[in-house]
Amino acid sequence: MKGVRIGRQYPSKYIANKTTKRTAAAAPASDLLTSLMNNLPVDQEWLDHDEMRRITRDGTVIAAFGSRKAATLKKELLIDTKDEQLKLAIEKSFGYKTLRKILDTPMQGCAVFELNWTDDGLWRPELVERNYRTFVVEKGVLKFARYGMSEEIPPYKVLYNTYEEKFDRPMGTPIAEALFWPVKFKNASLEFWVKFLEKYGTPWAIGKTSGDKDDMADELYAMLGGDSAVIDEEDSIEITQIQKAGDFDKIAEYCDNQIRSIILGGNLTSEVKGGSFAAAGVHNDIREDIAMADENLTLDLIREAARMIKEINNISADVTIALKDKDDPNIALAQRDKSISEMGWTPTQEYIEKTYNITVEKTAAVPVANRTAPGRLFAFSREKPADALEGAAGGIDLKKIELSFQTQIIDILDKAETFEEAIEGLQAAYPKTDISELQELMESAMTNAEILARAEVEDESIEEEE
Repeated sequence: MKGVRIGRQYPSKYIANKTTKRTAAAAPASDLLTSLMNNLPVDQEWLDHDEMRRITRDGTVIAAFGSRKAATLKKELLIDTKDEQLKLAIEKSFGYKTLRKILDTPMQGCAVFELNWTDDGLWRPELVERNYRTFVVEKGVLKFARYGMSEEIPPYKVLYNTYEEKFDRPMGTPIAEALFWPVKFKNASLEFWVKFLEKYGTPWAIGKTSGDKDDMADELYAMLGGDSAVIDEEDSIEITQIQKAGDFDKIAEYCDNQIRSIILGGNLTSEVKGGSFAAAGVHNDIREDIAMADENLTLDLIREAARMIKEINNISADVTIALKDKDDPNIALAQRDKSISEMGWTPTQEYIEKTYNITVEKTAAVPVANRTAPGRLFAFSREKPADALEGAAGGIDLKKIELSFQTQIIDILDKAETFEEAIEGLQAAYPKTDISELQELMESAMTNAEILARAEVEDESIEEEE
């Protein structure tokens, strides 16, 4: 086989067409792929078991979908009920592995779980994942249809979840449907380049001669099979490496970005070149919305299971179920509670534990009369019965109380060196008292006192002169 002779087998017409095709291929690959992905249909039958495995084995799909699931899996399941056995039963039924399987629902469009009931003091279900393709939804009711005929399912035997179900798609809309073509194009592009490099990646030896070309081709062929060649002085041999023709490496990158956008709802970090704090912030907001949707989907199934547990065990206790991030103290809510607490509201131990997922140590209640408010200058020393207080009400000397207040205020004013220190001292002594009017009154009094002092000085001067 001789390289020069191979070239003679290609007519000039074919070479011209080949050049034209290369020019057309130079168009942006992303524009072509976008058009194809938006218009090519995806038949549900194409998403069989083998195709789903090919999609879910893709490295970008594994990373992106794993990140999406982790946003929900990192949260803690909080169950609030007075029935401790019920709480324990739900916690046992919905461990980490079960939650991870529930979160596969968006990828598949539907997830079906068989309930095997176990007696652990209460009847509780063990969830076993089944092939969702062997079930159908008819008029809102899930039925078994493995052999083509739909069969009724006994009560309390199956739980199922759907993602983006519609009137014409009661079994949901799988994300895998949108991933079908990006994964196909990506794999096809990689397969093409692997074969291309395998076939054409070896450097070409090109000989130049003014003599017999067939003899030169024989020499090149012999040289490539060995390690040396003898040629005339006028002849030359060049080794040429195949050159890259177009940005074909960007096809895989584009498909990866499409995959991340489909799964994560718009991965800005994969499309913004260079660091962008604003873009990352918007991206995180998008991720939070999708995480919340997955969280609600998961909670719907858990709450339905809790309803079944209550009915089978004849339990009437109320139960609330939520997923909460262990590392998220809900700063906004904490600041709100802090503000209203400073206004006089005292949160209950139950509220604090439920809202912030922390354990509050119980302390003995302090009688109201024995509580000393911070910043106050006086407090009642002991609690008195209501009748004693009522009896003593008539004997209270209001004049003494008024003088006591005056003494405290005068003492604060005497210790203050400036007007600002006086106001701060009064505010510290009476933190719940609005002293804005007092501040205006003091400013007016100080102005009048200054005027009065000047008038007295002038009067004294006149008397001295006389």
